[in-house]
Amino acid sequence: MKVFVTGTTGFVGRYIVNELLKQGHDPVLFCRQKIALQAQTHPLPHSSCIEGDILDSSSLERGVSGCDAVIHLVGIIKETGRNTFMNVHYNGTKHVVDAALSAGATRFIHMSAEGTKPHALSRYHKTKFMAEEYLRSSGLNYTIFRPSMLFGHGDKSFTELADLIRKAPFVPVIGDGNYKWQPVSVLNVAELFVLALANKKAENKTYEIRGPDVFTFNEVLGIIMDVIGVKKPTVHIPVLFVKPIIYLLERLHPSPPITSDQLIMLLDNYDHYIDDVITDFNINLIPFKKGLREYLKEGG
Repeated sequence: MKVFVTGTTGFVGRYIVNELLKQGHDPVLFCRQKIALQAQTHPLPHSSCIEGDILDSSSLERGVSGCDAVIHLVGIIKETGRNTFMNVHYNGTKHVVDAALSAGATRFIHMSAEGTKPHALSRYHKTKFMAEEYLRSSGLNYTIFRPSMLFGHGDKSFTELADLIRKAPFVPVIGDGNYKWQPVSVLNVAELFVLALANKKAENKTYEIRGPDVFTFNEVLGIIMDVIGVKKPTVHIPVLFVKPIIYLLERLHPSPPITSDQLIMLLDNYDHYIDDVITDFNINLIPFKKGLREYLKEGG
């Protein structure tokens, strides 16, 4: 199958492109600059690259032309300049959906996010839901995936947490640390996206993708410490104290370490249902601790 893929230079995109090639598909890679793609995903035989922007309809139409399916992965976690949540999540997705319709693509696999729902509190989730709704109303044969926190070689979240634990005298924790996480392997996510292309059970459905186990954030920190062989004390910082600091950082720093939207998402507790993914895809989900051991090495 010839598959048009956006977000190919991102963390998930690299894994999905490799899984497409592994399963014998022909991916067309959409990116802003070919040099970035070559640096992050090389070598990628049997694939072509189209330079463009998801806000540029002409480059999208050129890329999707002749493709059977679309995998749309582009998303941001922080806003910078014209890359706002509305522009990237909603307007960008709208352009990709419209290009797929014009090209006659028959399948559309969309990357959304855990916590996306009607009446969400964060602007991140609000625009993600708007994008989902546009796709659902388009008439395309779609599958929407909402992954939870991703772990795997090349991730940022858990690698940076491990680095913090190694270097800092203590580990700061916002609030009581009892908010729930259900991390999922990027290998499982890539597998699901590619399997969905030909899976009739997945047509016109929305799935939450999570790992097999639920942890509190405190437990996640304990697991990372155990994997890397480093123990550090944790210091809990009240949420009421953190909020005004984040407010000031957002106005004084071009790229704050955490935003108000991210704080909302961090403290939210999501539904942990995953039975439909296991039933429809017959997939073996990789346990969190086992996955971490494969790329977080003790001592460095």
